[in-house]
Amino acid sequence: MGAKKIDLENYENQNQLSKSSNGKRAFIFGLGIISGALIAQGATTNLVDKALAFKAMLSTSDQAILEQNYTIALSHKWSNLPVTMAARNGVRFADLTAPQLAAALDLISVATGKAKNQGFEEFKQIIQADSVIAVTNSNGYGKGLYYLAFLNTPSNTDKWMLQFGGHHYAANLSFSGGNVIGVTPQFRGVEPITFTATGGLVTTPLDMEKTASVDLLASLSAGEKTTAKLSSAVGDLVVGAGKDGAFPTTKAGIKIGSLTALQQEKAMALVDLYVKDLDSATAKSVRAQYLSELSETYLAYSGTGLFATSNDYIRLDGPNVWIEFLSPSGIIFRSQPHYHTIWRDRTRDYGNDLKGSGITSVLKPKRTVEFTVASSVSTGSLLLSFHNEIKNGKLTVSNMAGTRMLTLAGVSGNEKRLDISALPKGTYQIVIADAMLILHSRFTRL
Repeated sequence: MGAKKIDLENYENQNQLSKSSNGKRAFIFGLGIISGALIAQGATTNLVDKALAFKAMLSTSDQAILEQNYTIALSHKWSNLPVTMAARNGVRFADLTAPQLAAALDLISVATGKAKNQGFEEFKQIIQADSVIAVTNSNGYGKGLYYLAFLNTPSNTDKWMLQFGGHHYAANLSFSGGNVIGVTPQFRGVEPITFTATGGLVTTPLDMEKTASVDLLASLSAGEKTTAKLSSAVGDLVVGAGKDGAFPTTKAGIKIGSLTALQQEKAMALVDLYVKDLDSATAKSVRAQYLSELSETYLAYSGTGLFATSNDYIRLDGPNVWIEFLSPSGIIFRSQPHYHTIWRDRTRDYGNDLKGSGITSVLKPKRTVEFTVASSVSTGSLLLSFHNEIKNGKLTVSNMAGTRMLTLAGVSGNEKRLDISALPKGTYQIVIADAMLILHSRFTRL
C-alpha cells in the first residue's frame, strides 16, 4: 500500500483536499453526520459515499481485505484481546498510506458522535492508550493495530455492516436500505486509565463513564444498595466478547422505576455516555427508546462501587439496553485496574443479524415538559394543572437530595390536588410520567 505513516493525533491537519497524480481532486474530506430523525434512504448517503471513496483508494487486493461478503460468523468477529491473539476483519491502519488513513478516520468520524470525550474523540483516546502500552510492549498493541472492515458493499439500498476497532475498541454498525438497523455491540476498554498524550495533555478515556457509575451508585440508600448488589463478585463482562446472546434470563438488582426522579436522571446520564458515541441523529432515536424503557430497567452492581480497585462492576439491564462497566486487574500496568465496558441491545445486536427494521421506525419518544406550580406553598395542599393530559401516570415528589418523599400511581387528567401536609419545610421536585410524557416542576413548602 505504499509508504506507511500513522499520524492519528494530527489527522485533522491532513483533512484537506487530496489530489491524484493527474492533478484532479480525487476525494474531499469533511466532517458530517448521518442526518434525519428517521434513518431512511438517502440519509446515509454521506457515510456510504465516504466508505466507497475510501475503498476506491485501495488496490484490488486490499479491497478484498477491506470488504467481505456478510456472514453471521464474520459479523460476530471482534474481541477485547490484542490482535495477535484474536484476528480482526478488514484493513489494518499500519498498512495504510497517510491519505488512506485520513480517509479511513474521516469515515469513522462520520459514524461517531462529536461530544467531548465521547464518540470519535473517545476512539482516538483509546488508540492513544494502546500506543502507551506499545512503548514497552509492542506485541499486539499500538495505534497501527486497529482495523476497518465492510461486510457487503456499502449501499443505500442493500444490507451491509461497518466494523472498526482493535484491542480495546469494537464498533459494529448495521444498515439496510439506507436505514440504521443496529448500533451494537460496542466494546470499549482502556489501559492505562490515565496517561499524558502528545502535547502534554493528561488523558483519561472512559473516566466520564466511571464517574457517572460512581455517582449513580452513591445516590442509593443503604437499603437500595442491598437490593441492587449482586450475590457474587463479577470478574468478567457477562455478555462480553464471544458471549453473544448470553443475557441472563432473570433480571437482577433494583428496578430503576422504584428510584427517585433524581436517581433516574443519574441512570439516564450513564446511558447517555454510551449513546453519545453515535452520530447525533441515530443517538437521538436510540436514546428516546431507552428513556421510554428506563422505569423497567434494572441496576445491579458488585464490589465497592468506586472502580478504584479490581473487579468493581455495574450494569444496567432493560427491555433493550444492556450496559456493563468493569474494572479488571491491570494486565500491563499491574499496580492499577483498567476498564472494560460493553453496550449491547437485547433485540438489535448486529441489526439482529441484518434482519431488523430501521431503529427509529418503531419509536415514539417521550416528551419532557415543564409545568408551573406556585413557587411557595404555606397550605397543606397543592393544585397541579397541566396543559398536557396525563393518562395513568406516576407522580413522584423528591427532596433536593433525591430522597423520594411521596409517590402516587394512576394520575390522569389535566389537574391533580396533592396533599403535602406531611412534607417538612423545604424545596421539592415533582415528576409525573406516563407512556408519552414526562412533566416536571419544583415548589417550596413554607
